[in-house]
Amino acid sequence: MRNYFTSNVISYNRENFFHGLIAQHSVYAIFDPPRYFSSEHLKLTYHNSLETTEYVIDEVARAVDLHPKRLPVVAALLGENFLLGL
Repeated sequence: MRNYFTSNVISYNRENFFHGLIAQHSVYAIFDPPRYFSSEHLKLTYHNSLETTEYVIDEVARAVDLHPKRLPVVAALLGENFLLGL
């Protein structure tokens, strides 16, 4: 059920030309969103600005010596429980 919901969120994101996604689970990252921001690291500063961490999926794939298009296959082999821990 979660994977169906996740793919619908990413489809909606692409169809409506959103520029990124703020999410808590790394499962969203395997669907190659335009930009992926961590909701876990989201904070509001005293200067009225919003800060978070952006994960550049291509750089993450390069860091583990993997082609970005193969990331979904590796994620499927590792399993969702492993990815949620990242």
